[in-house]
Amino acid sequence: MASRYRALFALLLPFLMAAIPDEPPPPLELTQAEAQRLEARKVVVRTESSESGGWATAVVDVKADTTRVWDALLDFEARVPEIRPLKGVTIYDKSDAERGVRWDLTVFGVAVSFHCLYHLHQEKGWVRYALDSSRTNDLVSVEGAYQLYTSGDSTRLIYRSATDSGRKVPEFIRNWLAVGSLSEQLAGVRDRAERGAD
Repeated sequence: MASRYRALFALLLPFLMAAIPDEPPPPLELTQAEAQRLEARKVVVRTESSESGGWATAVVDVKADTTRVWDALLDFEARVPEIRPLKGVTIYDKSDAERGVRWDLTVFGVAVSFHCLYHLHQEKGWVRYALDSSRTNDLVSVEGAYQLYTSGDSTRLIYRSATDSGRKVPEFIRNWLAVGSLSEQLAGVRDRAERGAD
């Protein structure tokens, strides 16, 4: 049965990844309800789930310039106290163009570790990442991007991701990871960037 889910997700993954383009897309169009959430200092999250993962887009407005938001965003270790299941972050490769990051989580008692390579294009307002398949991972596929651009007197931060765990994940865990975890992540980056702007 699990192999059927993996096969189905493999077929759907190219379509899900269409939400994560290779180059920065135009500014995201928001619904009126989403715009109101951003004005109320909330994180907007859109999701589409599968039995073994899915994709998500999350948006938050940050009252800081893009330099400070980049600094907060790329301080991966600072996320550990901000995201409840995140137990550790290890930077194993660092250059002007790339970061290699190991993520260690415990999700409802299950330990999960994976490695991602982040390709930095800050001059384009863009960071694209993917699972580092040269290392051992507990996930089958992870791809995503962060995008920054100025919106009014704020910096808009958009996060896109597609994930396949390779096994069936209970719906309540998928829902929490898709909404709760993403909200914690973006709220943490926002709050650190805004503290740095004071």
